[in-house]
Amino acid sequence: MRPRERRKVCRMMTPEKLRGLVFRKPFLPVRISLKSGETYEVRHPETLFVTTLACVISDDSQDVLVVFDADQVTSVRYVKGARARK
Repeated sequence: MRPRERRKVCRMMTPEKLRGLVFRKPFLPVRISLKSGETYEVRHPETLFVTTLACVISDDSQDVLVVFDADQVTSVRYVKGARARK
């Protein structure tokens, strides 16, 4: 039997819940899934900005900024075996 992936699924994500899941100590890389089906990995806490108005992920791999509302988040999963970027 495979070990379960550590994850936290919320019915209604708020900026406060998202901050609590992502900015924990020690930081663990996460995969954020949106209602649109898009997923984004956050490997360093400084690449995600969460405000009451919007959330922004700096996606270095595509050289873009991704902007979304916290209520668009369907899941936040800790990425097993991934290391945080320094």
